[in-house]
Amino acid sequence: MKIASTIEATKLRQIGAGQGMNSEVFLCHDPQLDGEIVIKEVPVSNFSMPDEFFSEAQRLYANKHPRVVPLHYACRDADKIRIAMPYFANGSLQDKINQGPLSTRQIIWWAQQFLSGLHYIHSNGFIHFDIKPSNILIHDDASVMISDFGQARPTNHLGVGEIPPMYPGHLTPEFFQYSMATKQSDIYQVGLTLYRMCNGDDLFKSQMPATGQELRDQILNGTFPNRNKFLPHVPNRLRRVIRKALKVNPADRQQTAMELMNELGQVNSLLDWEYSKHGENCYWQRKGENHEYHIQMIKNASNQWCIEGFTIRLDNKQKRAKTDWCAGPFNTFLQAERVVSQMFKHME
Repeated sequence: MKIASTIEATKLRQIGAGQGMNSEVFLCHDPQLDGEIVIKEVPVSNFSMPDEFFSEAQRLYANKHPRVVPLHYACRDADKIRIAMPYFANGSLQDKINQGPLSTRQIIWWAQQFLSGLHYIHSNGFIHFDIKPSNILIHDDASVMISDFGQARPTNHLGVGEIPPMYPGHLTPEFFQYSMATKQSDIYQVGLTLYRMCNGDDLFKSQMPATGQELRDQILNGTFPNRNKFLPHVPNRLRRVIRKALKVNPADRQQTAMELMNELGQVNSLLDWEYSKHGENCYWQRKGENHEYHIQMIKNASNQWCIEGFTIRLDNKQKRAKTDWCAGPFNTFLQAERVVSQMFKHME
């Protein structure tokens, strides 16, 4: 027996503007549920065949997992396909990265969560093809979940899936070389996501080539993004994990999301340094059991760098000790960066 029903919702505001290629996303009030939900709208004109209308919703429903955003329902009218999902008031990893780079401990904690979801997606016979910070949503309990299956594709018996259109900032080398790809495309996009989590988006976007041809060449040459350019507090072991995920040859990357999770679990240094930047000046801090540790890199009016490291005892909330690890001047940022890296080793 076929059932036809009416579903109503009131749009409150658009969210995630500019983060999707072919859709718009709205925060809505659902009177049936009497609560806030998110509705993703995709024009019917985007599809060439009616049996494609609900392909994204079906892929999302087929990948039910604690680390995958759940589906409320899917429906359509004459103009739009609509997919209803929970509202995540804490936003996405993109929102966090926009505020600045994350600490290494936070990166590992969140990455292992969404990699758990990605491992299930791969085991279930799909490639996501759109892993990026805006598609990793933060739950009310501060854990993260993978969203947006608009680009996801099933794999054949060889574990290969058809490459769909991709977000320009997260293109993979195989996008330019082949029509088909394996789950290593997702591993590459995880590498890009980790790079952005470590360094913030200013460093990532500043490297974006001016033209599509330059972007293609640099991706195929392994020079975008710069694998040797990290903020000083990013530990070397984490850098190696990211560089491996960003190998141009898929065979040289981690072969499974589980392998990548295990490698991240072995990162055990510089876990709690937090970075901030005010103008050209850079600041790092870490809280220990009895001390706060601080490093600051300051540029003066003469274009010279002064670097200072000091500790603050937490007894009675009074500053008890201050040590100048090094003082400038430094003529280039790279010279200063080397000294900062040495300071981290002394203050761990």
